Amino acid sequence: MGTLQRIKQFINYIGFTNQKFEKIVGFSNGAFSSQLRNNKTIGVDKLENILSKFPELNPEWLLTGRGHMLREKNIITGEAFSNQPPNLIPLYDGTIVTDNPAPESIYSTDAYKYINAGDWFGDATAAMRVHDNSMPQYPTGSIVAMKEVFDTTLIVYGQDYGIETSEYRIIRRLQKGKSNSNLLLSADSSERWDDGTDKGRLIHEPFSVAAENIKKLYLVLGCIKRNIII
Repeated sequence: MGTLQRIKQFINYIGFTNQKFEKIVGFSNGAFSSQLRNNKTIGVDKLENILSKFPELNPEWLLTGRGHMLREKNIITGEAFSNQPPNLIPLYDGTIVTDNPAPESIYSTDAYKYINAGDWFGDATAAMRVHDNSMPQYPTGSIVAMKEVFDTTLIVYGQDYGIETSEYRIIRRLQKGKSNSNLLLSADSSERWDDGTDKGRLIHEPFSVAAENIKKLYLVLGCIKRNIII
């Protein structure tokens, strides 16, 4: 098995299509599929890009086939590995902070594990944790299952989306902006300031973002929360 075949094995493991993998790592459409089909070599720059996008991937295994596919902290072994379903999705911890700017270190390369989305979310492509109450239907600590949207003409206004820019990741209800180049992001919370100069104003006010500044867009499929019994 060569490097290209190992890349394909990893693609199958994380449940991606070749096309989705190509888009994420910046390959031209069909480039990887063509290389794999014709058993061509892959450049060092492309390998470096793959490893930067998927830091959980073990470089030694990728290049030589030695060791495990994933770095040690991501390894799933034994019976648990053999029973893994094909649709494992990346879980990003602490990545949806629904108001505050997020540091660069928590962006899409920082999936710390892969989880089984289950039958209810068979079309999910990512999952994230929520850390505040601006969208009450997604409680703090819950995991939100999402599906990445590649064609923005398919946006369904009035639905909830995970929006990623260069500064933050945020869950909001998506509305049409005042112009075609802007989108309006609205929170579901009706909380208002009780005092001070902002008394009476919404704590989580709607705001606009330029469509060109959106790096990734995910349709929210639903959430999973765990009840704590004391």
